[in-house]
Amino acid sequence: GGLYYTTARGVNWYHDAASPLTVYDLVPSPANDGSLYVAATDAAKGGPVYKRSSSGEWASLVNFPSGREPVISLAASRPGTSDQVWAGTEAYGMYYSTNGGTSWTTGCDGSTRNTVPTVLSLAISHNSSPLLLEGRADKLFKSTGNPPGAVCTPTTPLLRIQAIAFEPLWDGSKYCHIYVGTPRGLFLKGCAIPGSFSPPKVVDAKAVALANGMRGAFIGSGSQ
Repeated sequence: GGLYYTTARGVNWYHDAASPLTVYDLVPSPANDGSLYVAATDAAKGGPVYKRSSSGEWASLVNFPSGREPVISLAASRPGTSDQVWAGTEAYGMYYSTNGGTSWTTGCDGSTRNTVPTVLSLAISHNSSPLLLEGRADKLFKSTGNPPGAVCTPTTPLLRIQAIAFEPLWDGSKYCHIYVGTPRGLFLKGCAIPGSFSPPKVVDAKAVALANGMRGAFIGSGSQ
């Protein structure tokens, strides 16, 4: 297990032997310095959130609230902005940092009790007024503000939210499509009817990615 990377557009892949054993999610740092935030577990290395530098050095962000591991999902603000990171846990809700993981704040559903449904996915738009979407095992939440995450509002669909993808250049008006992956299929929120989702495509959508200009959509599914 661990982290694998390519420097040749997928022609060759390399295993990072220094990485934690089990990696759940990873996002580029907004600092635009080639570093990554990584959600992972490894009893010998600490965790549950790490930062990997562009040179391959690993550091455990030790100030993440103790006992809230594992972290399952991550999101980060757009490149070139302040170093904001959101982390979703298996049973303790969401937490966020506005200083690159130096300190963490309890999010809207963050808890000291392990009773919160798993935060399976997190996604944030990269426009000037970002929208944060939190996909839990029971429903989808949305949040705005500065930073998003302190106050959340439940929205449709009320399902196990496994994956979320914003349309590239998403601004909520001209570019406003959002794909939401669930065990019952892939939902698409369109521009014509705000707040609604189209009927799902029948596939257990565990991962979603969109091409620039909405020229293509990719879905990773589980067994049918």
